[in-house]
This record gives sequence, C-alpha cells and structure tokens, in this order.
Amino acid sequence: MESEEERTTLDVERNGKQYNESEAEHNLLQAFIRSIPDAVLICDVSGVLIECNGAFTEMFGWTREEIMGVHATDLIFLPEDADIREEQKKVFRGLQEGRTYRNYRTRRMNKQGGMVELSITYAPVRDEAGRMIALSGIYRDVTDLQRLEAAVTAAETNYRLIAENMKDMIALLDLTGVVRYASPSYLNVLGFRREEFEGTNCFRLVHAEDLSIVRSRFERLLMTGEQQTVEFRYLRADGTYLWVETQASLLEEGDGGRCVLAVSRDIGERRELEEQLASMALEDTLTGTANRRLFKELLDQALRFCRRDGQQLAMIHVNLDGFRTVNEACGRERGDRVLKDTADRLQECVGEAGKVCRAGGDEFLLLLYRVEDAADAARTADECLNCIHEPHAADGGEFRLTGSMGIALYPDDSDDAIELMNQAHLAMFKAKEAGGHRRAFYTETVGPEAAAE
Repeated sequence: MESEEERTTLDVERNGKQYNESEAEHNLLQAFIRSIPDAVLICDVSGVLIECNGAFTEMFGWTREEIMGVHATDLIFLPEDADIREEQKKVFRGLQEGRTYRNYRTRRMNKQGGMVELSITYAPVRDEAGRMIALSGIYRDVTDLQRLEAAVTAAETNYRLIAENMKDMIALLDLTGVVRYASPSYLNVLGFRREEFEGTNCFRLVHAEDLSIVRSRFERLLMTGEQQTVEFRYLRADGTYLWVETQASLLEEGDGGRCVLAVSRDIGERRELEEQLASMALEDTLTGTANRRLFKELLDQALRFCRRDGQQLAMIHVNLDGFRTVNEACGRERGDRVLKDTADRLQECVGEAGKVCRAGGDEFLLLLYRVEDAADAARTADECLNCIHEPHAADGGEFRLTGSMGIALYPDDSDDAIELMNQAHLAMFKAKEAGGHRRAFYTETVGPEAAAE
C-alpha cells in the first residue's frame, strides 16, 4: 500500500502534468486568436474586456491598454447614436443569457472618428462542462463590401474595376445560379480561368454533401432578399476541395432586373484550426484517446442502447501501479511515451467492442460495450492487465508495469453513468489496497493477482 507521503507526491505530479497540458492548450488557443484575420474581442461574463487581437487594434486604432477593463456596453468606439447603443445593450443581455448572434450588421467608430461598417458574430465561450466562462465578438469590416454593392447597383463597370483588385473571389450570378461574371481571383484560388467559369452554373462545383444547404440559402436569398452567408467546399481545378465562406446579396440592376452578388473567401486554414481545437476539446492531447467529456457522452449513449436492447456493459477504471518511478528513473518524456504506448495497448485489447479514455495522469477508463456477464468483463480486464505488464523498452534494457482495475456493471451495479464511473473508481482502490496487479468488482471481493507472463 502507498503511504500518505507517496500519494501526496503522486497527486502533485498529476496536477503538474495536467497544468502543463492545460498551458499548452491555452497557448494554442492564444495562437489561434492571434492568427484570425478578423478582429476578435473577448470579455468576461460581466462584460469587462479582457482580451483582443492585433486585428482589432488595427481596425479601430486604440491600443490594447486603452480598451482593456472597459465594459462592453460603454465602449469608446460605440457611435453617439442612441438606437445603436440601446441595441448593443439588448444584444449584450442576450449574449449573457447564452444566445449567439451571427453576422450582426452594425457600425462602430474608430479612434479617428470614422465609421466602420461591420458584420459581427457574438457568442458565449464555454468550458468542457458547458459553463459560460467568457463572451466573444468577431468583427469583420464590410465597409468595402457595402460600397461595392452600391457600385454594382450604379454601374457594373465600376464594380469590376474594384473587384479585380480584391483577393476575395467575386461573382455575379443570374437568378438560376449561372455565373455572369467572375473576378480574376478565381484563377489564383481555384485554378479556373474566368472563361472556364463564366456561363456555367455555380452549383456544379459544390461538394455533394454541401449542395443542399447551398441551394437552400440561395433560394432563401431570392425569397427574402436578406443577405445569406454559407460555408461549403468548392471544387478546384486540380480535383481537390477548398473550404470557402460566401456572402450572397440580391442586387437591383438599372434596367429593373435583379442579380446575385457572391463574395467568397478561402477559409481552409481557419477550418483546420477549428477542427484542431474541436479535437482538443474531445481528445486527450497526449494519447489521442477520448477525454472525460467525450467518454461521458459515449457512456450515456451506450447506456441508452443497452436499455433499449436489454444488453449489459462494463465500466473499468485503470490505475498504473507505481508509475511515478518511471518519470523519476527515466524522465518525463519517457513517461509520456509509456502512457501513449499503454493507451494503444488497451485500445488494441478492447478492440471495436470498447473505448479507452485517459482520465488524467496515470489513470485510464475503459468502456466495454455489451458484455455477456461479469465473467466476460473479467476476461477482458485480465487481458488488459497482461498487456499493461508487457515490457517497455528503456535505455540499456526494459521494465514492466502493473495495473489495478476496478469494474462496475450495468445494470447490476447501477444504471447511471456518473454512478458507474464512481463505483469503478472505488473498486480500483480495492484492487490497489490488495496489492495491485489485479482487478476488483464493485460488488464482489478482490480477484487474484494477474498471472505474470
């Protein structure tokens, strides 16, 4: 059994590792915010500004020090317009209630007193538990776009002169989606010459999985006249697909007819960063296994299926016995590789019939779908104990680890996900107190020590 001093040391090491991982995730998030080309502003839940990126200070002219600590409804860049200020207060109250505002069109004042036309997305920021921890705003300057729309209405020739000097892809479409004009940027971004694009239907290059939403937004634009924004994948000349964001507006032409102005931009890098952040929110960054949040969702889902089909499942809590000695003897980098190897071994053992989660430090959670009975769960647990005990390479030799496992069963022990996780945790301590390198069921006595290979 571990002494109190040993358990304290292990807790400190676990906390230190979790802190390092949290710091890495925080640094990645900061890098992501800095890399966003649109202006980003973040405030705490009370509305006090706590962060902004360089694009924000560049857009409005104030330094970070000048606006940090100011309340969102008292911002110095709000115009002296009573309607805008009252609307901002309403939006802020809705944001505090958890609402999200996408492509909210309004205007703000820069430090020089000039007005900036904006499309703003406001959204609450939540942690893994779903708690609101901050409020965010992403500001896109659409001043040039509004001017462009006016220019097109007045004269298509003037519009083309502006469009040809923009990096965004600009197209004029008829009401069936046929491209009447495409800016030269289509060649740079998609690889198509204007001549290859003009006269064709814009929908033909949309990814099949995105086509329905694109058509739906196009039809809504024609019915309501309201600007539509949609993200989708567009085919490039080399056969690959590119993520783009398109803002479509309905324009009145001089002869009384109508056309569609579509302004698209490449958002491939942004989507990639978003996917990486989403992955981080659901996966353990060291081992690539599920984290607690995803594991809890998978366990809830598995319980629903088991209730429906009358099946059983097993929840297993794993602790590596004496893992701290690995870090002490071989270093933290070697310890991290051992944790990754152990996670891979456990997943190989449970196969498609189970899921592995790293709960933090040297602890793992295993979910076994649809076990036949307790003996079936015990057999898989024993296989996992043996795979943990397989040798790990070390400088000049090898070493072995052992594990302690606690098992809780549905429906025998509980039908609640949190309770099953807690029961497996308690059973793991029973196995560890009995000497480790063994398993224990929550409702039974401790099993024998695992057979050494």
